[in-house]
Amino acid sequence: GFDFDRPADVVDEDLRRLIPEHYDAKEARVGAELMRQYERYFILNVIDSNWKDHLLAMDHLKEGIGLRGYGQRDPLVEYKRESFN
Repeated sequence: GFDFDRPADVVDEDLRRLIPEHYDAKEARVGAELMRQYERYFILNVIDSNWKDHLLAMDHLKEGIGLRGYGQRDPLVEYKRESFN
């Protein structure tokens, strides 16, 4: 199992050594071309997931901003201000 009492710097060193080793071993098994396809697929999925999360957050923000008009605040100004935070 994993030793949770190991110092963070030791874990960091181990990971920096092990991850490239495992990555290279995987690439040797599947081939460089297939590995690039895996990488593209993974990266696009991460981007897509984050984009969906962003759109959902903006939608929630838009719903909540409508109530700001009742508080004598300009909803457009509030939306612009909060959307960049």
